[in-house]
Amino acid sequence: MFGAALFGLVGLAVLSTPSIGEDLGLTLLVVVLVVAGRSISFPINAAGSSHMGTPALIAGVLLLEPTLAICSIAAGAAISEILQRRPLRQGIFNIGQAIVQAFIASGILLLAGWNASQPDFTDPLLIAVAFVAGACAIAVSALLVSVSARLDGRGSLAPMFVGMLIGDDERTYYLD
Repeated sequence: MFGAALFGLVGLAVLSTPSIGEDLGLTLLVVVLVVAGRSISFPINAAGSSHMGTPALIAGVLLLEPTLAICSIAAGAAISEILQRRPLRQGIFNIGQAIVQAFIASGILLLAGWNASQPDFTDPLLIAVAFVAGACAIAVSALLVSVSARLDGRGSLAPMFVGMLIGDDERTYYLD
């Protein structure tokens, strides 16, 4: 999955020309938000905890052009994985998962006409699409974790996916 996400990221980078110079401060802010959002967790209930990784990811795709957003989110996820010293396999999966989430959310916003360089927070349709993009990012996260767990022989795909979406499965972060 990480290879596919990285391949898609390289393809996107070739097709676009991100202007990191103009958005350097904002880009670094997104990287820091993603690192903080993915690194700081808080308890939800006895079964699990949450972190703010996906909200930080959505902020990144709303504020930066797609390629720059995806690269910033990937960098933030990688830094977070290194700081948390997770096993290599889990870290690679988590980085790829963040890239896929950002790609999906960016694509939805792009198709709806969202312009990160001139965001229109007054258009109700675009605000609704931003919520849809966030919901899809959460759904794809749950799906990727479910597929991974299923491939590792840890349960059935559909019940696991539904359990993660409704917050009934400890393999995912509930508010993420």
